[in-house]
Amino acid sequence: MIWLSIFLFFVAIIIIFAIAKVEEKEEKYVLKVISGIVIFLSFVTCIGSFFTVIPVSNVGVQVILGKASSKVLKEGLTIKNPFAHIYKMNARYITITEDVSIPSKDKLTLDMIVSLVYKIDNNLAFSLFQKFGMNYEEKLVLNQFTSSVRDVAALHPMDSFFSAAREDIIKQIKEQFESLTKENGILTEQIMLLDVDPPASVGKAIENKMELEQQSEQMKFTLQKEVQEAERKRIEAQGIADFQKIVTEGINDNLLKWKGIEATQELAKSPNSKMVIIGGVNGLPIILNN
Repeated sequence: MIWLSIFLFFVAIIIIFAIAKVEEKEEKYVLKVISGIVIFLSFVTCIGSFFTVIPVSNVGVQVILGKASSKVLKEGLTIKNPFAHIYKMNARYITITEDVSIPSKDKLTLDMIVSLVYKIDNNLAFSLFQKFGMNYEEKLVLNQFTSSVRDVAALHPMDSFFSAAREDIIKQIKEQFESLTKENGILTEQIMLLDVDPPASVGKAIENKMELEQQSEQMKFTLQKEVQEAERKRIEAQGIADFQKIVTEGINDNLLKWKGIEATQELAKSPNSKMVIIGGVNGLPIILNN
């Protein structure tokens, strides 16, 4: 904008010199008005060239006559060098997702979908811009991220990506990526393995293995259930046997006679017509209905 201001200033000077050569009052008046407008625009653009607005969650790097300034501009309205061109860098968290085909330790090619969440370090924005320019994501982030995934994957067999070791693999990828990018101003928030597909033939073998494991677990569950049912029946049978034993031991002639006497007493209280003979079999009463 400062260059526009300088251009307008020289235009105003040319118009002023032209006014001196014009004799007609009307033409002089028009030129004076034009020169005034040009001078005003030159003044406004000159003042404006000292200020710039950095959007929210961005930082600005000044390049003055081809040389980057180490002073990083923060978000909001800020003062700048009038001759500087401002490059605005996104300081938000950025997510990138890549599809990669990578060989594992056992030479089997895995098709992966990997994701990276990162942001730039505001304090190192100048260094990042100075080394990689505005294409830092392509030149630094993507290259090092893919390289880290490839290097770590080559250290692990294929089955590690389908087991609990997967979390360790992600941790190793993150550590290696940070070692390559953190000093350049890249802050890593998260790395994820969204999907891992083995070769078709191996994938079928894994499915068969998992199916057999599920069948084995189902069989174990069935056997355990049968054992529990057998134990339940054994306990139930033992309880019945114990009950019968207790009942058998508790019933004798004296008990039967006593129960017979109690029954006779109850019958005697009944208003129904009946004949009770005392001293029947085993001394129990014999009841005869009329």
